[in-house]
Amino acid sequence: MPWIIIIVLILTNFGTGYLLFRGDATSDDIRIGKTAIVKGGMLTGSMPIEKISDGTSTIYEGYYKETKLEKIDSDLNRNNIKNGVTIFGISGNANVIDSSSGNVDANADDLRIGKKAWVSGQLIVGTGKAFQRYIDNGDGTITDNRIGLTWLKAANCFDAQNWQAALQFTQKLQNGDCGLTDKSQSGEWRLPTKYEWQIMSNQVYKNSTHSNWRDQFVDIQSAKYWVSSPFTLNETNGLAVATNNGLVSVKNKSSKQYILPVRRNH
Repeated sequence: MPWIIIIVLILTNFGTGYLLFRGDATSDDIRIGKTAIVKGGMLTGSMPIEKISDGTSTIYEGYYKETKLEKIDSDLNRNNIKNGVTIFGISGNANVIDSSSGNVDANADDLRIGKKAWVSGQLIVGTGKAFQRYIDNGDGTITDNRIGLTWLKAANCFDAQNWQAALQFTQKLQNGDCGLTDKSQSGEWRLPTKYEWQIMSNQVYKNSTHSNWRDQFVDIQSAKYWVSSPFTLNETNGLAVATNNGLVSVKNKSSKQYILPVRRNH
């Protein structure tokens, strides 16, 4: 019965002593739907075929055909990884930085017009306002960045008044008066000092982006305007400054001069 011997030899791997139908796999170790003979019996696999999703970081046990994570989620690329960081073997782009660190308090006004910068993760485009001397705030006021003052844009809102009336009109000035929409309140405005008037009107301090500081105001008068600086020799007279040359002269307080209120920046 040589055929019986041949079968036995085959089943025992030609005399090695190990049956060909032995093994320790279970159905969970075999892909779902696939079959195998283990310990003389037929097993059908139950191992699930899983798919990695770009919507979750959870990895379930199972068989995976795709092994490249960047193929599963295209967002996993060097342009989305900051400099100095490597994720799953993908090194970050040198142009990707953490802009939340360091001095990140700049805004568009702090950059020259058209220049760009990233601040706290946001791209800002410069307006150049910090580099301009005079800024029209669009609320009835003009800001002089050199000395940090805000002027009333309407330079002839009150007409010429005597000293006492000039003080009263200025102190009562508030939002809603003279074209103001700046939310200012009564008591915030005052007459400018002699120094404040001169530093604005003197040609040494003229605005580099405008040929004449008068261009900033509406209806500026070629006349004299009251200043708050006192005339120290007596109380009958006050001081007024000429808008054409910045010269200060003594004027009786009963005379009528023009008014241009000022306040500190909010």
